[in-house]
Amino acid sequence: MFICALTFVSNVAMVNYFDIEVYKIRPRLQQNQRSSFIDGTMIYGMTDEKESSLRDPVDLAYLWKDNLDQLKVVNILDPTEAPCITYLNQCFDAGDHRALETVPLTVMHIIFLRRHNDIVDALRAVPLAWTPELLYQEAKRIVIAELQHITYNEFLPRVLDGFFMNIFNLRPAPLYRDTYSSFVDPRTTSSFSVAAYRFGHSLVRNVHDQIDPAGTPVNNFLLQNHFDRMETHRLPFPGGNTEGFARWMKLSRKSGADRTFVDGLQHNLFPCTGSLCPRGGGATGTMDLAALNIQRGRDHGLPSYTVWRYWCTGQLQAIKQTSLAKILCSTMRSFSNVQIRAMDIPGPFNPVVNCNVLKNQDILTKIPLLWNNLPPSAFQSAAAKAAMLSGRRGLPVSNRFQDPAFMLLTGRIYHRRKY
Repeated sequence: MFICALTFVSNVAMVNYFDIEVYKIRPRLQQNQRSSFIDGTMIYGMTDEKESSLRDPVDLAYLWKDNLDQLKVVNILDPTEAPCITYLNQCFDAGDHRALETVPLTVMHIIFLRRHNDIVDALRAVPLAWTPELLYQEAKRIVIAELQHITYNEFLPRVLDGFFMNIFNLRPAPLYRDTYSSFVDPRTTSSFSVAAYRFGHSLVRNVHDQIDPAGTPVNNFLLQNHFDRMETHRLPFPGGNTEGFARWMKLSRKSGADRTFVDGLQHNLFPCTGSLCPRGGGATGTMDLAALNIQRGRDHGLPSYTVWRYWCTGQLQAIKQTSLAKILCSTMRSFSNVQIRAMDIPGPFNPVVNCNVLKNQDILTKIPLLWNNLPPSAFQSAAAKAAMLSGRRGLPVSNRFQDPAFMLLTGRIYHRRKY
């Protein structure tokens, strides 16, 4: 009998000395790879060194600029240690090392890079005593504020439903609100970082298209053939690389969040064999994202669904969706072994997701890095105020209201089921 096992590498863990005042060691925790704040580190990098490397060497006000208006390109000496499957021994570089994992993810990285540079151009057109550093920091502040606004004004209402947004006062205030608290622990819980937004994996489409300027689909790409592939964004395609994919993302029907993964994620994740595969490739040639998610939850010691639900609601009600309950009971020896990750499907009736997301997002409204918590004077420097007063208040933003990105065509990102 031949048994195939997935290659799984545990996250680096360390002792938790947070309660240093009482010299009490807490259970071990995994090290952070990203900031717990909504601060644009996926765009600008997690460290000063990384951020400096992403700025344009000719004009430090910009993020990387080239003739293709894409992400920074880095030369790779050893393809087996590369963050992508190289093209001409090159990969993209961004604030997050996963920028090339999927086509839509890469497009979003490029959009925010262009957004920063467009804001720099708009500010520079205002006759003030700008320096490259001042332009860079002002543009960065605006991009981060926009990212936070998208999160709280567009994304969270689709996940949590209006009822929970109102109960926890998570909607952006008309001007600002004073909710800062110095007593809030801003760290992200493992349950949130490992499980809360994993439902996003069920939103991934198995086929990616390119659409030309006339609105005609010109290419179809299977997801499994374009994981981490630099050539997808550098080879010339009829629909235009970034622009063609961006048109498809804007015009195509969105997937609903549920418990199913497309074939490219569950059976053909990162397919690569041979000596030149980045990071050695998978032992089976491909991986299974659903299995990796469950194993990651075990690695982080996440609580079971029943424990988390009782902690959130004080109740241990049975799952109301009969078909799901049968699947879980046939898979697990005990229902108490069901991971919180397995029940991570968003919707107004799912107490697990609502509690997990609310706990973290409510914390972030009480820390000083959320722009909506600050009065207008705290957001705008003297230079930015002068720029706005000079008639460029909108910067490169039009007055037309954009269609809600997370409601396009489907009208929702979740299925309204009871759990």
